[in-house]
Amino acid sequence: MYSALAARRLISQNGKDEDIETVVIAPEPTLAVRRRFYEANPATMQTPLGDLFTATGVKFVQGVAKTIDTKMRQVGVVNTGGEAAVEHTFNVDRLHSAIELDEHLHSLPRVPDCPVCNTVIVCGGGFTGIELAAELPARLRSILGQDAETKVMVVERNPNIEPGLGPSPRPEIQKAKDEYGVESKLGVAVVSVDAGGVVTSTGEIIKASTMVWTGGMVATDLTEQIPGDKDALGRVVVNKNLRVA
Repeated sequence: MYSALAARRLISQNGKDEDIETVVIAPEPTLAVRRRFYEANPATMQTPLGDLFTATGVKFVQGVAKTIDTKMRQVGVVNTGGEAAVEHTFNVDRLHSAIELDEHLHSLPRVPDCPVCNTVIVCGGGFTGIELAAELPARLRSILGQDAETKVMVVERNPNIEPGLGPSPRPEIQKAKDEYGVESKLGVAVVSVDAGGVVTSTGEIIKASTMVWTGGMVATDLTEQIPGDKDALGRVVVNKNLRVA
């Protein structure tokens, strides 16, 4: 949305409104507040964009981009699609995924004979992982009962929680983890996941009914179809005008 509006602004400033079309391709014409998907009730974290697109001259195409042909300057669009997921895990990367996690958590009280229904494993101790982990104890108690004993554990392969932030905020992160009762296993990786829990790189089996994958990100595989340099995450290197370098 932001790129489309910025493009329309520059097009208008240069008097090219009738010559250049701006198109947004997305599953739905909505803006989702992605940075809050780790919170409860994620279904409320979106706002419609149809009127804004109409007012600014942005064309909306419902679907998912599947192919990019840079020579023909064409984008192939299909009606449905979704991101790859780690089997037996949830994630909070997309709105529908965050809603699926929320619905799953609310279904836990209805599961019979479930000794690990109060246990959630967060696979990855980066920024998203620690935000989610800090939120989960209260979310679980609101669903299972305020007196329920909950267990939220972050498994992070690095020796420190949120390695990307550096050492400065770690005391505050640890303080928050202690306050909310979040456990962590550092220096070990999740090597496999099944419906009953995870296995770590040390061979330890951690049983849980809910596993959430927050183990980092990579660029969409669409970037593989675009010639040019990529960074370590697969993102295309561009210049200040967002053109492929």
